[in-house]
Amino acid sequence: MVEIKKIFSNCPLCNKTMSIEIEKDLVLNSKKHLNPFVIEHCEKTILIHIDGNFKVRGTQVVFNAIITNKTDIN
Repeated sequence: MVEIKKIFSNCPLCNKTMSIEIEKDLVLNSKKHLNPFVIEHCEKTILIHIDGNFKVRGTQVVFNAIITNKTDIN
């Protein structure tokens, strides 16, 4: 069973609280100190960096992003 962790962060554009649900294993099994996650909010793309303790360490707006569901882009 996949365990989900809910993370909260403020939007850098509107300052509203964003709720992000991520799979715990993506962070716990990562070899990186900061783990990037991308969400859509305020009709923009937001990049959120989460550390190994599930703390938000940074957020930024990504302009001109193209979101796709394709996992193997050539």
